[in-house]
Amino acid sequence: MKLEWQYSFTSKSLKFDKVVKYSIDLRKGSPESSDVIQGIIEIRPAVNKDNSSTTSGTIAVSIPFDIEKGTPIAHRIAYDFGQRMAFEYGDFQISWALLFCERIPENEQEKEEIGDLTYHILQISLQTVPEKQQFNPGELDSPELPNYNQVLLRLFNDSELKADIIDKYLTRFKILETEFIDNNSRVPAKKQLKSSATLRNVFYSAATSKSCNQSAFEGLIDRFVDARGKCAHLKRYKYGYLPGDQRLKELEHLEFELRELCRALIKA
Repeated sequence: MKLEWQYSFTSKSLKFDKVVKYSIDLRKGSPESSDVIQGIIEIRPAVNKDNSSTTSGTIAVSIPFDIEKGTPIAHRIAYDFGQRMAFEYGDFQISWALLFCERIPENEQEKEEIGDLTYHILQISLQTVPEKQQFNPGELDSPELPNYNQVLLRLFNDSELKADIIDKYLTRFKILETEFIDNNSRVPAKKQLKSSATLRNVFYSAATSKSCNQSAFEGLIDRFVDARGKCAHLKRYKYGYLPGDQRLKELEHLEFELRELCRALIKA
């Protein structure tokens, strides 16, 4: 039975008039290994019915592995392929919100075995859309607007616009780096952050009563810095976080905590 991992893509800089297929070689063990497994990548453009300037379609990755073993490999292949396309041709984005694997029977017996259950959903990422706030002009009727740090404010707003959770987290973390981390110092980032009385007081002001203690503060700093390492230094953490990684759920929760801390810091 053939398995095919499928990913949606969009591009504003490319137009495809047909399906494009590439063969890929996967080497077991080291790159010098002579044991080669072959796979296929296909670009399947969707029919553009509304003459939109944006091209969309599907990236299909076919490799000879089962779902459990093949999923992280297929994710990595799709991610690397998308990065190569973006580098060579400009805008090319793969969506990691809905990921699934199609089981394609190759004989009558396999057709009977799977029946209509040809698709296996790997991941669905849903995001709650917050209700719109009613603007109150009176809130700005003060003699002076709050004198926020413009550098931190721009970093915060830039992170809000990032669609990719890894980019969002790294941009948000720069707020802490800008304020509290001296990259030329030999003192580890965790220690620099934990020793900041300003950051600790902001944490206490924003934390709930259950988490308002030194141990909770230091634990959160540890998680912030470790996650930043996983986002930015992939090899050190066995490739760290990659799009489609199931561990991104934990990063989403941590990013929210970082957002609230940074927001409180800017307003302090």
